[in-house]
Amino acid sequence: MEKFRISKSIAISSVDDSDEEEDDIPEDYNEIYETGQQENEAQQQEDDETEDEDDDEDDEIPEQYLQGYYVLYDEVREREYLITDTIKYFIDKFSLPKTKEEVLQEIVAEVKSDSAHIEEACTPFFNFLCKRKVLVPEHFEELSVRQNTLYKEGDSIDTFTVSKVISNRRYVEIYLAIENVSGKEYVIKLLNKNKTSEQKHLDEELILLEREYSFLANVSHITSICRAYSFNKTLEGHFYMVLEYIKGKALHRYLKEKDSLSKEISFQIINEILQAFALLHKKNLIHGDIHSSNILINDDNSVKIIDMGLTVDVREIEKKRKGKVRRSYFLYASRTYQYYNYK
Repeated sequence: MEKFRISKSIAISSVDDSDEEEDDIPEDYNEIYETGQQENEAQQQEDDETEDEDDDEDDEIPEQYLQGYYVLYDEVREREYLITDTIKYFIDKFSLPKTKEEVLQEIVAEVKSDSAHIEEACTPFFNFLCKRKVLVPEHFEELSVRQNTLYKEGDSIDTFTVSKVISNRRYVEIYLAIENVSGKEYVIKLLNKNKTSEQKHLDEELILLEREYSFLANVSHITSICRAYSFNKTLEGHFYMVLEYIKGKALHRYLKEKDSLSKEISFQIINEILQAFALLHKKNLIHGDIHSSNILINDDNSVKIIDMGLTVDVREIEKKRKGKVRRSYFLYASRTYQYYNYK
């Protein structure tokens, strides 16, 4: 059976350690893409794993995992995720390469629960962690997280001149650039095809970039959402989109720097945030990555929502679900027909 381990790009620290490093984060647009804390998508697994267990069984879990919350940092995605002690407990099981079965056996022995219940609760979460590359096969060859950016300060990207490298991710690079004719500042999100020799990876990243642009273009009438102006391709074949440059501060930093806020301003900000997401929902879109670093507050206290890279269209989900139902029904009907025809 295949063994898995924690990816080298993953680091887990206590919440206190994360807070101490917050002041080292640049206070400019960089934080839009490089920071953020969101509830882990598999939070529900904690409820599944502890459901129907007696309170006195908690003592069976090592004490060091009962301290509350932790921060999981993914260096590839340059994101932080708030995780529970239960999630950390599960991930730490793969500090040394182990099979899923070995880990499940350890958990069954430690929490003294039914093996079927543990497997049912943990298997979907295990698959989720593998899909997110938090857990990788023992001999998985991990690419270097950091490579040089395609462009540097002063270089030209078509009609733009790069003034700053904002973010350097595994495949995607983000620049602050000046449009040569108008002199206006924009953000350029570019897919660097030189960072991978695998066409499959490039195609997947291109689909994500195109989807994000499509979603942003579809909600251009919502003033509280970051605008996307164009989707282009350089002469060298690198795809990129041009985004609105927002000088606002992330919500958590904005609140930290304010001694107090009047009721009027507080309600204004709350109203704009809720209205922005409500308008998204009317377009059948779920942002998918709501946290304070993706909510920017401008000097005039107006709100801007950014980063729709994880946005999903509800209609697509419903279509897939209906497709699965139809397929299941078709298979059942087909097999039933074959059975009676045979008889």
